[in-house]
Amino acid sequence: MPTRYAYLIHRTDPDPDRDDDRRVMSRGTMRLDDGADLGEVARELLAENRSLHSFYGGSRRCWLWPLPDGETVPRIPPAGVEPVDG
Repeated sequence: MPTRYAYLIHRTDPDPDRDDDRRVMSRGTMRLDDGADLGEVARELLAENRSLHSFYGGSRRCWLWPLPDGETVPRIPPAGVEPVDG
């Protein structure tokens, strides 16, 4: 049975006036089969985000982690989740 994953994409510009929770460009959930290449999925999400949000030309960071049913995606990733930059 596929596992529910959360994804979170932040802009990574060095704006000191923008808190981490205000850097969110996209967040949501998806179901992935066991053994899915999470790095590849994150790179695909970053590419899609770059296409949909072309107004922002800077770099982005994507986190992807298992999320139990019924929980919502936070605006800041949980500790220990490794990001993919793009």
